[in-house]
Amino acid sequence: ACVAVEAPGHSTRQKREKHPLTGKIFCGGCGYSLNYKPQKEKIPRYFWCRKHSMLQIPDCCTYFHAAVLEETVLTLLSQELMRRGDQIRQRGALEQFQKEALERLFAKGREYRKEYRDVQRERDSLYENYAFGQMDAQEYRNRVDELNARMKELFGRIQEVEAEHIQLGEEAGRDKQDMKQIIRYSHLEALTREMVDVFIRKVTVYKDKRVEIEWSFSE
Repeated sequence: ACVAVEAPGHSTRQKREKHPLTGKIFCGGCGYSLNYKPQKEKIPRYFWCRKHSMLQIPDCCTYFHAAVLEETVLTLLSQELMRRGDQIRQRGALEQFQKEALERLFAKGREYRKEYRDVQRERDSLYENYAFGQMDAQEYRNRVDELNARMKELFGRIQEVEAEHIQLGEEAGRDKQDMKQIIRYSHLEALTREMVDVFIRKVTVYKDKRVEIEWSFSE
């Protein structure tokens, strides 16, 4: 049997050039992903709608020059980074207020937990009073019901405070993470796959060359 042998430095499989937006860019007419066509001789790089070529859908974005799209996406990303950065810095000015709010929640939670333990101890001691004949059965039952209701109310308040505390902490954490990403990528001059993966969920292009971007920022 004959075995084909590749010459050194050559391959029968042609390596296809991958674009940073591959898999992220979609046609606004048909909704399908656009294909990327690398530069060939004098024909510049471009994206094209394969569905339009097969189905002739009139609203499809038939093609879009890759260089123009890269510049457009990079410009929109830079504007979005600046806008988001300003918002986070403004929220950062309220960091002291947020810190005080967390401290108030912590103190309130501690107060509720202390009262819960006190009520629990009081309820537990009621049986001794009942057993030694210091109150009758009806009085004992009524008082236990009152304390159980108070404990249930306090337990609910403790859960609310803890949930609010967690939410505030998570918001502060997301702000810090987004700001780190914004600072890291704010000075890049070329679109990269890493940048696209971090910030962009989807790019939609339309027949009139309008571009819409769905961001991947924390909300």
